[in-house]
Amino acid sequence: MGKEKFKHFGMSPRTALAAGIDVGKYELFAKVLGKFPGEFRELGQQTFTNDVNGRREACCFLDNFGLDIIVLEKTGAYSDAIHAALESHRGWKGQAPRVVSIQPVSVKRYPGEVHTDPRSAIMLAKLGLSGLLDVSYIPSMQGRQLRDLTRMYSKQAGDSTQCINKIKEQLSECGYMLPDLDVSSAWGLALLKILVSPEVMGNIKLVYDLVENDGVKLHGSSKQAILDRKPQYIRFCETKIPKTDCEIVRILMAKLAAENAVRDATCQSIEELVNDTPMIKRLVDKLSAIDGISMMSATIIIAEVDNIHRFPTQDKFLLYSGNTVAPDISGKHVGKPRMTKRCNHHLRDVFRVAGRTACEIVTIDSDIKHYARKQMQKNNRRKKKAYANTGAKIARVVYKLLRDDVEYERFHALHPPMKDAAIASQKQDEEIPFALKEITRRTRRFRNYIVRACETLPPGITKTLHERIREIWKEIAPEG
Repeated sequence: MGKEKFKHFGMSPRTALAAGIDVGKYELFAKVLGKFPGEFRELGQQTFTNDVNGRREACCFLDNFGLDIIVLEKTGAYSDAIHAALESHRGWKGQAPRVVSIQPVSVKRYPGEVHTDPRSAIMLAKLGLSGLLDVSYIPSMQGRQLRDLTRMYSKQAGDSTQCINKIKEQLSECGYMLPDLDVSSAWGLALLKILVSPEVMGNIKLVYDLVENDGVKLHGSSKQAILDRKPQYIRFCETKIPKTDCEIVRILMAKLAAENAVRDATCQSIEELVNDTPMIKRLVDKLSAIDGISMMSATIIIAEVDNIHRFPTQDKFLLYSGNTVAPDISGKHVGKPRMTKRCNHHLRDVFRVAGRTACEIVTIDSDIKHYARKQMQKNNRRKKKAYANTGAKIARVVYKLLRDDVEYERFHALHPPMKDAAIASQKQDEEIPFALKEITRRTRRFRNYIVRACETLPPGITKTLHERIREIWKEIAPEG
């Protein structure tokens, strides 16, 4: 172990001190660097074991230098332990140094350069002194736990969807292209279970014979759903499923059941964590009130964002969530701004799904639904663009709610709140004459249109209809 004592005598007031720590599975290599006018000077180094005692010794060693910043690579569990030990250390003689973790890609190396612990530690210390760090954000402990669970849930949901698609593909290869088959529903699973059973072996006619004669135990709703689809499915009575394909479908159904059970357990763990943390529970309830965002989507947003104040502007948040265009400028090249792929894909998927839900499923009228209707009318042939624009609108609403800590209002944009009650009443009094003028204008225009249309018709009964319409309009239309 090489160790050099550092003395504070003769230090320039402009001198900056930094330490770089190369983190390994079993060892920690710490290098201390000082930035003097015109040069970098190595002030000390030492190797420690990556355990509790070694991390404590590293904190005591670094405490002798009065450091400004400590930089280490983000290497998962190995770096998290030393990062937590440095932040929790209370024995700093002066001001506690800033501790940051950076991604390994930030440490650039030349091709063919030998990788050694001292070289990496020096590079990390120089990055700390340069002020050009790309710092990795470390969520809170509850945020990390919630993020792990929500990402696991999303992956399990994707695996279940993949398994469902494989089941449908296997049936399609055998000629069983059953319309309106929902494999994720109870009646769909019951139908497939009977269809691929050894007694039936893919004969849909035997399936309906067993269902109608109560040959199998089914829930009442599942039985009714299967019987309602008999006219559509009975035409496949001549189609057979080979024995091997039945075995494959049974294996896939067993895999789907196992994945659904694991996903339900993960969902229960997420609910328990949210309910046990009042702050997260309050934020999830606030976001789930937004049209298009479910309780699970709100939980994923909270898990991925963790602290909204790390985004100083709305554009920064939209770039992070993949809901805005990014400039394409490099030197003299100026390209067209486009959607960036360097974003949080979990947030992007949540907002895309929320935009689609607001466009297609949500029926309650609100600012978001009004915006979704306009996007669907404007992009009637490009629905994906309408979904993306609506998702970006929801992302802006989410940023506003989390940053200002306000509640969601369905008609905030269409009917903004008035600050003064007198002004509000005055505006309401002004809107009533305006509404009457608009009604009068539209009534006169429609009446003139009917008069012109009836005058072009032939005489006789149409003339009588013309006169009758005039009488009706005189009765219901405003004077003048």
